[in-house]
Amino acid sequence: MKCLILAGGFGTRLYPLTINRAKALLEYRGKPLLTRIVGKLPQDIDVLVSINKKFEADFYRWRETVAQPVEICIEDALTEEQSNWFVLRFGKLSPGTVSPLPGPPQQEPAVRYHFARSQ
Repeated sequence: MKCLILAGGFGTRLYPLTINRAKALLEYRGKPLLTRIVGKLPQDIDVLVSINKKFEADFYRWRETVAQPVEICIEDALTEEQSNWFVLRFGKLSPGTVSPLPGPPQQEPAVRYHFARSQ
């Protein structure tokens, strides 16, 4: 089983707290929120965290602090304006293309996420 955690937002509604830190890495009672979430998952689940490029280094540092292995996938966006579309394919994020996922024919094609900006 796999767990996909979407942590690629820019947290603009929480400014100024999230100007220099990802929302998922904000601390609550001395631990990042993401640490608390991953800590509640069974050890035999593959964990994939989708992030944006702006906070890439912070997430890699965070990954070294958790006991469970975590795969990090990076959306190539440094700003909210660059973050429009990505496609989940074979457990990795790849911009711009839609490809079917492997498996039985009844499975749907790759999941396409669209992050609409509020006006």
